[in-house]
Amino acid sequence: MSGTVSIDRGLFDHGVFRAEPFSEREAWVWMIMAARWKAGKVRVGDYVVELSRGEFAASVRFMASAWDWTAAKVQRYLERLKKMEMISVKTDTGVSVITVCNYDKFQPSAEASDTGPIQDRYKEEEGCKKDISREEVTNVTSVHSEPDQVKECVAHFNAVAQRIGWPTVQSITKTRRAALSQRIREVGGGDGWRDAIDRAALSPLLTGQNGRGWRADFDWICKPANFTKLMEGNYDPRTPNPTHDARNLRPGDGSGTVDAFAAVAARYSGRTQ
Repeated sequence: MSGTVSIDRGLFDHGVFRAEPFSEREAWVWMIMAARWKAGKVRVGDYVVELSRGEFAASVRFMASAWDWTAAKVQRYLERLKKMEMISVKTDTGVSVITVCNYDKFQPSAEASDTGPIQDRYKEEEGCKKDISREEVTNVTSVHSEPDQVKECVAHFNAVAQRIGWPTVQSITKTRRAALSQRIREVGGGDGWRDAIDRAALSPLLTGQNGRGWRADFDWICKPANFTKLMEGNYDPRTPNPTHDARNLRPGDGSGTVDAFAAVAARYSGRTQ
C-alpha cells in the first residue's frame, strides 16, 4: 500500500479513543501534525520563534506529557529519529525547533504543482536528506488546523478560577484533553462549556460555601458523573431559608446569585431544546 492521506489534527482529542500512552507510530504521526503547514511565528515561553513549513517547537517535557511517556524515553526516541534522518533538531536561545524531514512527503502542499520534480519542492534542512524516491506527489489539500477549542475552554476556566478561588490549570495532559473534549461535545461546543463553568461558579456547594471549605477543581468538573450532575442542576443554589441560607449562599449574594444562575441555566436550556 502506498500514497498519502490527510488526517484531522483532532484525532488525538477524540473521545472515542481510550487515553493511553502513545505507540512510536502515534508519536511520529503527532509530530507530523504538530509541524506547521506554512511558515509563521510562534511564542514559546519568553521567546518568539520563526518556524518554517514542517517545523515545530516543543520541549522534551511537553512531548512526554502529550505522549504519556517519560522524558528519558522521549529523548531516546528523538535521538533514534535523528540517526535515521527522519528529523533534525536545532536549539536557539534555549528553544528546541524540530524539523520533520521531507515534510511534503507526509503532508503535500495544496499549492504544489503536480508536474515539477518533487526534489524542487522539498526543502533540504540541516541534518535531513532530500527524498527523491518519488517523482511526483498527489495534490491533496492539507488539513488546516482549526482554532484550538480545548485551549480556549481551559483559558475560560482559568479566568473564572482566578476570580472565585479554584485551582487554575497549569498543564493540559493527554488525559485532560480527552476528558475536556468529551465534555465540550456533550454540551454542543465551546459556548456550552463556558456556560457550564459559569454555572458551576455560581454554586455555593462548589465554591467553598459548603461547611467544609471544599472547592471544585478542573479535574473534578471534567469527570463524567460530576459534569452530568452539574448540568442536571444538582449543584444549583437553593432558595435561601432561615435554616440553611448561611451554608448555601455566599455572604452578600442574596437572591442575586439565584437570579444570575437562572440566566446561565436559561441560556443552556435554550441551546439544547
